[in-house]
Amino acid sequence: MTASEAREAYERLTPRLKDVLVMVADGHSSKAIATKLNISLKTVEFHRRRLHQQLGIRGDALLARFAVRVGVVAD
Repeated sequence: MTASEAREAYERLTPRLKDVLVMVADGHSSKAIATKLNISLKTVEFHRRRLHQQLGIRGDALLARFAVRVGVVAD
């Protein structure tokens, strides 16, 4: 995926998915994300699955790398 394709894919995400992506990239657990966003653990897991599906990325490490690539988190 090129940098412009990655940015376009990021822009298509919902605001909530963007929030979850940033928190995953920062290394937060699903439980911590749920607490911070005031949503259920099950909802966080659903959002994580959606991120993997929509971005075609497997694994949280690659999600973090994607977030760095599009510039939503620092190295």
